[in-house]
Amino acid sequence: RRSTRASDVCTKYREAGKIANKVLEGVIQQCTVGASVKDICEFGDTVIGSLTAGIYQKKVNGQAIDKGFGCVHEIPRGW
Repeated sequence: RRSTRASDVCTKYREAGKIANKVLEGVIQQCTVGASVKDICEFGDTVIGSLTAGIYQKKVNGQAIDKGFGCVHEIPRGW
């Protein structure tokens, strides 16, 4: 049973890596002269949300568990 769980975890990490790479490609394309940092961040958040919407939909007592981002980003003041 332990090896099955380890395999599931590895699969989830691989899938997360694929999603991160797709999002990063899109974010890089958004980085153009005059582009708003806020808009680029929101674009990345939207893509993450859309790519993760259909996977790993765990439910507890029939209620869907909200997904969150594992790495929070922020825009420092003064940017």
